[in-house]
Amino acid sequence: MLIANKLKYPRAYISLEEMRKMSKNEKTQKIHVKVTDVGIFVYGNTYAIKDQLKNLGFTWDPLAQEWVLDHSRIRARNIDVKRVVEELKKMGANISAYDETVEKAIETLAELKDMVKVEIASLSITVVGNTFPIKDLLKGLGFTWNPSSKRWTLDYVTVGARGIDVREVVEELKKLQNAVIIVEKNKTLDEVIERLTEASIPYRGLRKARYS
Repeated sequence: MLIANKLKYPRAYISLEEMRKMSKNEKTQKIHVKVTDVGIFVYGNTYAIKDQLKNLGFTWDPLAQEWVLDHSRIRARNIDVKRVVEELKKMGANISAYDETVEKAIETLAELKDMVKVEIASLSITVVGNTFPIKDLLKGLGFTWNPSSKRWTLDYVTVGARGIDVREVVEELKKLQNAVIIVEKNKTLDEVIERLTEASIPYRGLRKARYS
């Protein structure tokens, strides 16, 4: 069943690269926690609480130098996100979210444990949440999996290079059960589809040219 939400939905995502920069810039003796729609990230002076983090379900990411609890692990272990955040508060962690309150971020993350969120914007379409059952469908539509950001993405370059019909992709995504469709703020779905299609025009035939 499609759950529509017109564009007032806060985006709780920031790129991992931005997160790493922030982690370096905010290097202190404190413990920092970021709650996003793809998981909970803990960084800073975490050595003393590493065993507690492991018990809560976190895993260490040596590349990003942070502890991660993503939505797939939350779903697999049926983890109570709210309880995890409460435990982190007891450890003295500084907890925040992107573009929304921590409470709203927790609610969003908990919902996505069993749902799929589709964000349709002028330059890309992203899919996050319980995507494992539909991964073959997404691959077939032209999406690629980003292991760092934990989401599937179809951008304007791929649309142009592969000659993908954006409207057909959107229609297929609408058929997904337990999905919420988020359209770019202050734009209609038709406007966003048109903008994404227009942005892809300069890249049409690019794939063929590369391999000819």
